[in-house]
Amino acid sequence: MGTRTWPLVRLVLLVAAGAARRARAQSCFSGGSVSLRLDVTTNETGHPHVHARLDQPAESASWALDLDLGTSACRAGQQPRKVLTLALVGTPLKAPVPPEYELLPALGYFRQPPRALDWASARDACWQEGAALAVPQSQREAEQLTRRFAFNASDATRVDLGWLGASDAAKEGEFVTVGGVPLSKMGYTTWNPGQPAGKANENCLAFWKSNALLEDLPCAWKLPYICKVPL
Repeated sequence: MGTRTWPLVRLVLLVAAGAARRARAQSCFSGGSVSLRLDVTTNETGHPHVHARLDQPAESASWALDLDLGTSACRAGQQPRKVLTLALVGTPLKAPVPPEYELLPALGYFRQPPRALDWASARDACWQEGAALAVPQSQREAEQLTRRFAFNASDATRVDLGWLGASDAAKEGEFVTVGGVPLSKMGYTTWNPGQPAGKANENCLAFWKSNALLEDLPCAWKLPYICKVPL
């Protein structure tokens, strides 16, 4: 999950000589929590004035406004136009961490749900909680997870293994996390000897409770799993 940044929103307003005396533009953002209004007026000397108003709840994240006024290029015989570009950038607040998650200092918030699931169901269950199927980013994190969590989920195919959030279902041998990051860039790629086996039906990543080594397994197996909310 981590800190997310909203895409840059650009609103371009064209102001030409002889334009209407007053114009208004409004843009509303997700959930109606933030609204932007522009008022454009022309003063007595014919110069345009632009007033921007940004409304947001007091508890929402900060938004930054950036204004830039320039002149557009014109073809022969056309009147130059003033171009006002307004950029609005914001970072929404992170959702609160569910209370059943446990903080492992410097690593994140973690939870092992009580039931074993197949890999895709485990991935979706974590997402529904605002978390992600865990992927260790260091040897220390992998070992902390195997020591801290019991892997004693009900209905499990095996209780000595647990799902992690990566698979090579898209391309054999290239494991990618549920967040779209190559596993090779995550900081922990210590495989059990002989793994990954490269079998076509073993596309989902797991690790051993006994030693935290990685293993690729059939995605239909029902295993314990750990959800993670990053710091």
